[in-house]
Amino acid sequence: MRKYLQLAIVLSIFFAAVLARNLTEEERPAVFQARPADGGEAGDAPVFIPALQPTPTPPSPTPTPITPTPEVQATPVITPIATATPIPSPTATRWPSLFYGAKFNDGVFTGKPARITYGNLQVQVLMRAGIIENVLIVEYPLRTPTSERVSAEVIPLLISQAIALQDWDVDVISGATQTTQAFQKAMVYALREAEQG
Repeated sequence: MRKYLQLAIVLSIFFAAVLARNLTEEERPAVFQARPADGGEAGDAPVFIPALQPTPTPPSPTPTPITPTPEVQATPVITPIATATPIPSPTATRWPSLFYGAKFNDGVFTGKPARITYGNLQVQVLMRAGIIENVLIVEYPLRTPTSERVSAEVIPLLISQAIALQDWDVDVISGATQTTQAFQKAMVYALREAEQG
């Protein structure tokens, strides 16, 4: 029994030494007392008395004041509504130098076809009181599916321009340069047919 008691004392001393080595100076308690707590003889082996220290309570955090964030008002986005630009009705003849001062017969006049890579483009012009009242398509490029699609999309725009401007010299449409140029030529051919003398 005494052996076990001695072994327990040795182990207690060993663990106390390890613990004391790992503690900082401020944290080191007086672990050993020369005299046992029960009033035994001074010559007895020292007894390990664990020093109990109150667990420090962490300081309570200072509450951060909450400042209310101002409400963000959504700004309405006003999107302009696209309105169709009306095509002005033709009132005066505005011919470039190609037809400067020309007078035109009333009626329907067919020009010869204008040839391009993807086919021919031929138009008829309906003239009344010296102005272009309407443009009709006799033949248009449809050699490939692409040329047929481009013709279907672009030719109505070219006709609108010709009537609005009262001119064969319409603006070139991007992606349909050849079709636009063929339309311009076909318009010149038809207007030559309508031109008097």
